[in-house]
Amino acid sequence: MRDHPYLTRLSGLVLVSTVAVTLADYVFKSTVARNIPAAGLGTFFATFYMVLNVLALGAQLVLMGWILRVLGLHRALWVLPTLVFLGSAGVAFGGGLLAALLLKSADGALRPSLHRTTTELLFLPISDGLRARAKPLIDVVGQRGGQALASVFILGELTLHRGDYALAGVAALLCVVWIAWALELKPHYLELFRAALRQGSMRDRADLPDLDLGSLETLIAALSSRDDAEVRGAIDLLAAEGRARLIPALILYHPSRPVVLRALELFETSGRSDFVPVADRLLDHADPELRAAALRARSAAMPDEALLRKGLDDPSPVVRATALVGLVAGGWLPKSTGLDELLRTAEAQAALARAIRRQPSPAFEDALLALAEAPSPEVQALAAEAMGAVKSPRFFPALLSMLGTREARRAARTAFLEHGEDALRFLDEALGDWSLPHEIRRHLPRTISRFAPAPAAAVLLRHLLPEPAGMVRFRMIRGLGRIAADHPDVRLDAAVLNEATARTLEASFRLMHWRSVLEHGAAEEPHRATRGHELLTTLLRDKEVDAVERLFRLLGLQYRGEDLRQIHRGLRNTNPKVRSGSRELLENLLDPPLREAVLALVDEAPAELRLAQAMAYYRAPLLDYESVLVALLEQSSESVQSLAAYHVGELGLTSLKGRLEDIELRRTGFFVSRVIERALRLLAGPPEGLVHAR
Repeated sequence: MRDHPYLTRLSGLVLVSTVAVTLADYVFKSTVARNIPAAGLGTFFATFYMVLNVLALGAQLVLMGWILRVLGLHRALWVLPTLVFLGSAGVAFGGGLLAALLLKSADGALRPSLHRTTTELLFLPISDGLRARAKPLIDVVGQRGGQALASVFILGELTLHRGDYALAGVAALLCVVWIAWALELKPHYLELFRAALRQGSMRDRADLPDLDLGSLETLIAALSSRDDAEVRGAIDLLAAEGRARLIPALILYHPSRPVVLRALELFETSGRSDFVPVADRLLDHADPELRAAALRARSAAMPDEALLRKGLDDPSPVVRATALVGLVAGGWLPKSTGLDELLRTAEAQAALARAIRRQPSPAFEDALLALAEAPSPEVQALAAEAMGAVKSPRFFPALLSMLGTREARRAARTAFLEHGEDALRFLDEALGDWSLPHEIRRHLPRTISRFAPAPAAAVLLRHLLPEPAGMVRFRMIRGLGRIAADHPDVRLDAAVLNEATARTLEASFRLMHWRSVLEHGAAEEPHRATRGHELLTTLLRDKEVDAVERLFRLLGLQYRGEDLRQIHRGLRNTNPKVRSGSRELLENLLDPPLREAVLALVDEAPAELRLAQAMAYYRAPLLDYESVLVALLEQSSESVQSLAAYHVGELGLTSLKGRLEDIELRRTGFFVSRVIERALRLLAGPPEGLVHAR
């Protein structure tokens, strides 16, 4: 805090105010004890504090907002110390019980509301990271330290027998220091406020309070700053506070391109027209983006067909697209006019998509569908953004295809969300269509999870059990986990989750069983311990790890009050104590037979013992080496199929040649086909010395 003078001053303000109000509280109670008979103290305090709490509630609901609006933050900081000063001075000069009542009424009514709020507002311009570190320290030093210091004053008064008048005088003097400190804090607050604007650290804060007069003055002054970032920060904050009308039209003369573009964007939706004469001067600007933004903003305020038609002759496709969209949206041109020219180049396509997004109209549905087929991912993303603004069920197939494109995926998801329930129904049907490409289907669960939580969870749960693709199932579980974490009140179907847990346990132990057979087979016949064997067992072990993660995610959905994720991490920790503690938590959380199966899955015992504990979920059949390879060849995973086929070829297992030929006749992936072709060549003419494994 030594490197941040503002924080030092703020902690001093909190310290002084805490000492003052603590002393005031003692003076009040001591004065009451002297003036009210002991038998009546209970009734007096009960009545007084009831009235005081009513006053505090009224101050919170009525006075606080009014005081902040009228006085501003820094003058509002003076209200409580001024009243406490009057009450303390009154007691010090013999005002007796009446002055003490004024003193405590001011403290009790305003400290929980006005004082606390204004103090919290003083932390506003501090960056989030620094605020998180400094605020707890200031609370401890200022409040606890202030109370301790006040106790020292009280003990001194009791020892020296100076009486309450001396403490009341000290409280009054501290109130003077309090007010002076608040005055001295103002320039530092405003400078920090300006710095926060320059750095952009106050943008997009949903918890911003209403701006007081001093803050508004600072923001208006920041619009004239030489620092472009500070100007933009002021513009954004005024817009976030609903004060965009305070941004002067002359801001369009600012030399910074980003500043002018941002101002035009706000003017476009503000409903004001005073900026139009200045915006018209920008129609001849050298920058096409500025020309387009000015044309769009002034057309939103005062539509002018002649100006828009003039824009069709502009050399820039950005301006032409803006003009064309404005004319079509205004009904001055048929919807197909001029679009062919703007669909020829990527630059023109991007300009058209941006223009449609800013001036959405159903007239552009066909144009957006054409843009969605553009080879450029950037154009596709811009088209998706425009689709979200226009909204039409015709866009759903195109948006679905964009989920497979990384650059356009985020925009496509946002566009689906903009379409609401109709889009969710479409995605529900798409998730049930197993013929869709995997690169699209695997992104459906996350897209669905971003919709309203209850219907989104219902869709994911409905498809969880029948889903054949492991990756898609895993993403469904992740999507459900995101919904459960963000919306704890959403109920999930326990029967579906129990069945999914049982199937995951079965799959996990099956993988363990297969790997165990392969490892024992290689130990019995060392020639099986080939490179393919090593890769295959490593892959099965990795799949076991993935299955355990899925299992704990499912358990987390069923035991939502427990941190199953942390327990899972603890079980993988290298520290034996951490592992033991996580195991202990599982033992006390789960009921049989689930408990025994989960513990067996995470245990480090030999596979045979672990499989014996899992009989409620998986009964291990007798399998030999070749039987496991046959099972692996029939898996849907291309990586498992490929490694199993590769291993069959390197071992020369001619008994499995027919299996490989059957798989080759099916529609398999390119990589799997190449591996099977190689294995069949090896089986057709095995090298000398190759031994068949049994």
